[in-house]
Amino acid sequence: MDLLIITRETKKYTESDNWLTMLGEPPVIRRQQWGTVTERRVCLPSGLEVEFGITTKDWVSISPIDNGTLRVVSDGMKAIYDPRNLLDTLSRAVAVNSPASS
Repeated sequence: MDLLIITRETKKYTESDNWLTMLGEPPVIRRQQWGTVTERRVCLPSGLEVEFGITTKDWVSISPIDNGTLRVVSDGMKAIYDPRNLLDTLSRAVAVNSPASS
């Protein structure tokens, strides 16, 4: 499962893994940088791996749409909480620019 955290406070999630205590302190099994997204992959006690991607609202920019962002959205992104409709706007822009809509 992949979850994207869009925040102004990326350092809160990238400089320390203390925020993971709310999940029972699962071990971080990978840390990686993907462009503007910082990954924290954890393994929950159930065995489920969860990838948290931490980034700023720049990730949802539609002018231009980053290739990595385009791939994520095209692969079936589902917004769970999007109070400013940033992801909805991005999804619509991707749909308009996809080869299937041409």
